[in-house]
Amino acid sequence: GLDVDGPHKVGVWSRTQTKGDAGVVTISIDGLSDATQYYFRGYLKDEDYISYGDVSPFYIPAIPAVQTGAVEDITPYTAVLCGEVLDECGSPVTERGFVLNEGAAAPTIDSDKIVVDGSLGVMTATAEGLLPNKTYTFSAYAVNTTGVAYGAPVTFTTLVALPDLAAAEITAVTSNSATFGGTVINDGGETVSEVGFYYSTDPAVDPKKSEKVSQEYSAYQRTVAGFAANTLYSAMSDGAPE
Repeated sequence: GLDVDGPHKVGVWSRTQTKGDAGVVTISIDGLSDATQYYFRGYLKDEDYISYGDVSPFYIPAIPAVQTGAVEDITPYTAVLCGEVLDECGSPVTERGFVLNEGAAAPTIDSDKIVVDGSLGVMTATAEGLLPNKTYTFSAYAVNTTGVAYGAPVTFTTLVALPDLAAAEITAVTSNSATFGGTVINDGGETVSEVGFYYSTDPAVDPKKSEKVSQEYSAYQRTVAGFAANTLYSAMSDGAPE
């Protein structure tokens, strides 16, 4: 049979018995605790005596110990994620990194993930392709033969970006008027409260000092009159976040 002792080898042995002749003894033991050091020894008993083999250790591994760190250098489209694998807990870490999803729900290994080289220690990674003014939640994670471990989820919000506009389209040009058209491609994470066009006879002039025509549309168009005939003008789209 086999005697099995707990984490401190204090002599409180649990006995598992089997019967048979001389040879190799193999016994399965259930109900052991993760992350625990055990000791075992074989024994032989008959009617007259009992003898014991040498004591040998074995360790039941657990999922790794992982800690989610801070989020740094947040921009409208990226953020630097930090974390640490504190302990492999008896089984080598085969993968580590960060899991991430949009919203406040805790992410899992099935969410978007960023794999980071290494096993133990501090790790960082840059999350890219984020959207402006959106809430995201991330956790550090690590994998070993026992399973997947996650650090506590951390939530952050990306910054607001400037609106992204298409170049002004100029059509229907006459001797004293023209029609300007533009499109807000990306609102930068906030409602666009004003759109319009700047135009000037001097392309080197700061557009902010030029005349402006505004209206509240994501795809917008405006005909402007009062231009001087036979004069070259420059125009540009403009969008202002709320």
